[in-house]
Amino acid sequence: MHRKNYWRSLAALAMAACIMSVSAGSMSVAAQEATESERIKIGSDFSKREKEEMDTEETETETESEAQKENASDQKIGNLIGTTELLEEKDQQSLPDISAVAENVMPSIVAITNAGVETISYYGTEYQMDSESTGSGIIVGKNDSELLIATNQHVVEGAEELTVCFTVDAEDKDKLVPAQVKGTDSTWDLAVIAVNLSDISEDVAGKIKVAQMGDSDQTEVGEYAVAIGNALGYGQSVTFGIISA
Repeated sequence: MHRKNYWRSLAALAMAACIMSVSAGSMSVAAQEATESERIKIGSDFSKREKEEMDTEETETETESEAQKENASDQKIGNLIGTTELLEEKDQQSLPDISAVAENVMPSIVAITNAGVETISYYGTEYQMDSESTGSGIIVGKNDSELLIATNQHVVEGAEELTVCFTVDAEDKDKLVPAQVKGTDSTWDLAVIAVNLSDISEDVAGKIKVAQMGDSDQTEVGEYAVAIGNALGYGQSVTFGIISA
């Protein structure tokens, strides 16, 4: 009886030892798995921190690059503004002052209004309607009874009622004077019209004058040219350029 209990106890100890061994093995495997998991986690955290640091460095680099680009752009703009100012200052020094020319010639320039009837064809049928066009003229001569004005042929073409304004304000109807066509040349697009001296008021007559004509044969390409006229019917205006051909 005592012997059987001994062997039973021994078997129980052996089984317990096996169970403990298995448990220990399981714990060892679990510990290894936990350690590996920790290693993976640590590696993941490290990679994440490394990526964040790299992203931060890239962002800082991009910010620095953008700042450099902005500084370079600002510098270019500053240089351009400086160059433009220098060019403007140089142009102002080299460009001619045409105010004296304008003051001298303006009294010889007139605004011309042509009121007539225009024929329009629409699907084979012709219609007539009132029309009005404007242009510029220059006082080129004077005789005992008339003031002679040179203009373009297309300005007076088809005129039924032709008027001239000697003031800057071409819309001042009280200053309009009737005119007549004296002759035209369509080849050169030139025309001469006349205004009776008796139709010009004394105050206007004292402000206008005949233009002093030059010699066009003496004109050279590249010389400055001043244009004064009734641009688009809005009254007298001045601009300038060069003789290009």
